[in-house]
Amino acid sequence: VDDESITMEVVRTFLEDAGYRNFVLVDDSTQAMAELYEHRPDVLLLDVLMPEVSGFDILTMLRKEPEFAHMPVIILTSSSDADTKLRALDLGATDFLSKPVDPSELALRVRNTLAAKAYQDQLAYYDVLTNLPNRHLFDSRAEWMVEQALREGTRLALAHISFPDFTRITDAFGPNVGDAVLKAVSAVLQSQARAVDVVARYGGEEFALVLEDTDRQGALILAERIREEVAALKHTSDQGSFSCTLSLGVASYPAD
Repeated sequence: VDDESITMEVVRTFLEDAGYRNFVLVDDSTQAMAELYEHRPDVLLLDVLMPEVSGFDILTMLRKEPEFAHMPVIILTSSSDADTKLRALDLGATDFLSKPVDPSELALRVRNTLAAKAYQDQLAYYDVLTNLPNRHLFDSRAEWMVEQALREGTRLALAHISFPDFTRITDAFGPNVGDAVLKAVSAVLQSQARAVDVVARYGGEEFALVLEDTDRQGALILAERIREEVAALKHTSDQGSFSCTLSLGVASYPAD
């Protein structure tokens, strides 16, 4: 976000040379928040001194929104004033780059910022056992997909999955076997879902999916396919072998 279009083009060129490909350029700071909600970027490069809505204003609005509270923000500034940097830090800036930007320093700062974000996201938003998104990340993505479906008039389906027998299995075979079952089920869900769908471990023995551009019948077909594939899995332990039964429910927009 920068009111100087030339600066943004230079920054994009430098980052393209470093291997980055997905950019959203905003030269009207009054549209910055709308663009952030639309695209949900991994990192924001933000000018400070802009007419109407300054970088300080945008930082303030960002940190008040839960989904943007921890978004990395690299400040682009031609100011060497310490007060400017301190104010930006107080408002939640992650790092600074001086204009005109040096291409090597830019690439290094962006790479390090994204690496730190990836590590933090893994801890905060992904289930350790299955490596699927957790409930927090699922709710955020599902909310965004619902808003998109409402806005564009497209279809959307939700599937919820649970194990009626999971407690019995862990009591009989132990928690390690229970963990192995959850991993096996997560692998089935990932193999059946498309890249545009969201699959998550919703908590305990519960999983959830949001299916883009899918109606209720399509969700039911997928749910039955998942149920059959999981039922066909054979799990073994020192106490013997067993299979699992899932309980699945679906809902759809705009039907439900």
